[in-house]
Amino acid sequence: MAVGCGPSIAKFLLFIFNIVFWLGGAAFIGIGIWFLVADENTAILEIVGGASDSDDLLTIAAGVIIAVGCLIFFIGFFGCCGAIKENKCMLGSYFVLLLIILLAEVAAGILGVVYRNEITEYMDDEIPESIQSYYGAEDWGSFTEAWDWMQVNEKCCGYTGYEDYDGNAYLTSQNRLLPRSCCKMTEGSSWESQNMGYTPIDEVKCYKGEPDYFEATGCSTRIVDWIDKNIWVIAGVAFTIAILQIFGMVLACCLCKNTDRDAGVV
Repeated sequence: MAVGCGPSIAKFLLFIFNIVFWLGGAAFIGIGIWFLVADENTAILEIVGGASDSDDLLTIAAGVIIAVGCLIFFIGFFGCCGAIKENKCMLGSYFVLLLIILLAEVAAGILGVVYRNEITEYMDDEIPESIQSYYGAEDWGSFTEAWDWMQVNEKCCGYTGYEDYDGNAYLTSQNRLLPRSCCKMTEGSSWESQNMGYTPIDEVKCYKGEPDYFEATGCSTRIVDWIDKNIWVIAGVAFTIAILQIFGMVLACCLCKNTDRDAGVV
């Protein structure tokens, strides 16, 4: 058993650290659940998911974040047990697990910076094509509703602009150039009206593409801003946890060394 003030303090600090570490895991789980339930997040991730031909992108993204939070909970529990029992094997395993997560966080951060522009370019190419192919299509109701939500709430049309709807099969079959959600609305209209309750200023002129009756600006700026904002939220939480991990690794090493030293104490 560890003796002296130093080992006791290390043990106490490691226990406190793991409580804070658990809170970090809870933050990740909370972010993942927030991704699943917030209307704005659902709409944008459906839009980006449609560009990659995957309507499961929302579930995958949220699932990964929740899984990381659960892993942090498990590692924190492992560290607490190692500290209380002063078990060298558990403390060593705890150190290795923290190191693996830390390296994964660093790698993810580097990849995010390196491929940031490539992701934006991919979206610029693929999202307009997904609008032409999937808006209004059968089995793509969530994708269509996501675009309607975005265009009504942000007063925009398409990704780069209203031209993204050129050649859309659904609109062509309806003898329209634009969807209803691209129309300029009367004052007080909102998505919350539901069931297409938002009212265009002049629906017929909007469908014909007459100027001043539809929103000409694309939604790309709003979508990219959302991605940047949420990347920084996740990065901030991850950076905080990374600092805590380094602190926890140092404490685990100290306690592990004291355990070795105390093994020779009679």
